[in-house]
Amino acid sequence: MAELRVTAGGVAVETGALLEQSLRLHRAAGLLASNGRALAAAGAELRSLGGPAAVASGRVEELRSRCATAAEEAHRMAEALRAAAGNYGAAEQGSGAAVTALAAMLAGELGRVAPFLLALGMGPGRIVGLLAAAAAGQSVPWVLLAGTVVLADPERRREVQAGLEAIGPRVLADPAVVAAIRLAVQSSDDLLMGWAQLPGPMRQLLGESGLGVVDARDTAGWLLGVGGALGLLRETPVAVAARQHETVAPAVTVQERVERIPHAGDGEQIRVERFEDGSGEPRFEVYIGPTLSAELRTGDEPFDPASIVGLIAGDHAGSLRAVEAALREAGARPGDAVMAVGYSQGGMVAAGLAERSEFDVQGLITVGAPTANIAVPESTTVIALAHDDDGLAHAGGEPGLQHSVTVERAALPKGFAFGGDLFPAHDLGRYAETAGMADAHDDERLQAAIAEFEAFGASSEVREATTFRATRVEQ
Repeated sequence: MAELRVTAGGVAVETGALLEQSLRLHRAAGLLASNGRALAAAGAELRSLGGPAAVASGRVEELRSRCATAAEEAHRMAEALRAAAGNYGAAEQGSGAAVTALAAMLAGELGRVAPFLLALGMGPGRIVGLLAAAAAGQSVPWVLLAGTVVLADPERRREVQAGLEAIGPRVLADPAVVAAIRLAVQSSDDLLMGWAQLPGPMRQLLGESGLGVVDARDTAGWLLGVGGALGLLRETPVAVAARQHETVAPAVTVQERVERIPHAGDGEQIRVERFEDGSGEPRFEVYIGPTLSAELRTGDEPFDPASIVGLIAGDHAGSLRAVEAALREAGARPGDAVMAVGYSQGGMVAAGLAERSEFDVQGLITVGAPTANIAVPESTTVIALAHDDDGLAHAGGEPGLQHSVTVERAALPKGFAFGGDLFPAHDLGRYAETAGMADAHDDERLQAAIAEFEAFGASSEVREATTFRATRVEQ
């Protein structure tokens, strides 16, 4: 089983641990220096006595000298660890920013030539492929040439399609491909500005690395506008209906919470648990399921692509409104305390609930959720579970929750037998395993975040749990 990595603040190296060791070394240096001063005073006293005592003072002086040397060495090591912590954080964040800037530049240039490629008959699918290749650091001209030659022949096209269907899951689980997907999505705003023929300096000024006037939310808004004109990705009102009521014991661990998330076979998308704190005030934990429809043409399912794009765009998407309605049906009022746990699109909804709902969302656990472009308040405790080989978890772009505690690992073992599932690392059962590993991990930041969830529900021995089914309602 792959090793678990815990990061906080977007830095993979545990700089907090380095700073803690630096502090302990500084303390040790202080103790050694204090002991050295005491030995110096004792040596002086022995020398003043003369005779055998004066001889013993030589050995005391030797000990004092060793204490002083050890104190200097401890101080030097403490300063080195402190500098290393700062350099690791700066280097990792700097390298990430450099890669993102390169991807943005490539995406912008591809956007500028995209209208001409379309005019020459190159379809949107191949343009998206070029963007992913560019984000991965490939040479656009060579990719374009190879793709044109291979796909010009109908027989070769069929062979390529069959091959992709056979190797698709393996390719999509490759960490390099996952990283390319993340960068491509994050660079979508630069692609859009390039399409508008804005020059590079203007794109840099207006983009996320500059003034932030144009970002991935604008791209999502553009998609909603274009989709709406084509009769796709339409938003509608939603309605919720309670399906099942039961009394349950509270979930304590991260794994127990992940296992309570509704999934495709349940028939419901939302589970709300209500209880009271020590003063009798109501509290709620809401568990939110994944996308249940992949149809671009809006039907009766609110956990659909229209809601995904709407959540990225910052809109009150159908799935978000459904969860808010379920909370109100369960008795939640504006300002009531809520903890939210969501899987896939459900994690995006949980983040959107924290960003723009009327409730006091105090904590989130997101599971395989592409939440990069949703601005969760820094006061909200966030635990994010993500697999390195899960392309869907990284489909939102570069991680945006810099105050979250992120738990990562490669979910698929070496030699994994890929089948028909395009994203096997996205499986909720595998994320439950990751959650169990997180519960047992000794990282102080992670355990502090878990403790906040435990404290939130510590006042209750039983809870009222209600599951809900949400549907879209035609206007």
